[in-house]
Amino acid sequence: MEQQMNEQDHYVLIVVDMQSDQRAANDPAILAAVCREIEEAKRRQLPILVLEFPDQIQLHKIRYEAEEAGKPFPIGRTEVEHPLTLPSVMKLLEGYEHKSVRQKFDFSGAMEVFYACHDHGWPKTAFRLVGVYAFSCVLRTAEGLAEINPYADLTVVQDACGYEPRWGANWFKFDGVATVVSSQPEAA
Repeated sequence: MEQQMNEQDHYVLIVVDMQSDQRAANDPAILAAVCREIEEAKRRQLPILVLEFPDQIQLHKIRYEAEEAGKPFPIGRTEVEHPLTLPSVMKLLEGYEHKSVRQKFDFSGAMEVFYACHDHGWPKTAFRLVGVYAFSCVLRTAEGLAEINPYADLTVVQDACGYEPRWGANWFKFDGVATVVSSQPEAA
């Protein structure tokens, strides 16, 4: 008997800013939940997009060069050669053919997501977001995706999103933008 698949069965997993300079990315519980999400997406042969914020020196250089040349701010259309993402996360993706690592040049990264999907022939209608920081970078990515495609199915995995406790757990900020869910249970 063939199983019916819905939109949730075909999504792009977006891993946001899981870089060593982000304190919440180094939280063992968050890292474990992100790794579980990656493993599940790999098991199902789903696309995985890693979004990175470039280091500050590189970002200032890129901004300066764009301003000097009178050009608009760039959009990350090429793969990152030397990822800043945690090595433990990148190790999980070694040899996986349905992955892309892109730098984002604003807090959203939504355009980079859509270009990566276009470049790889991935769906642009369903996204599952994990990473840090839940109420800034992950939220802005979700908002940007919702703005570009208001009909996209956006899911944020609460257990796989780190945040600074002093900022509070403001999950209501995703209301009207994305569905917030708990991480997938480990396979039995």
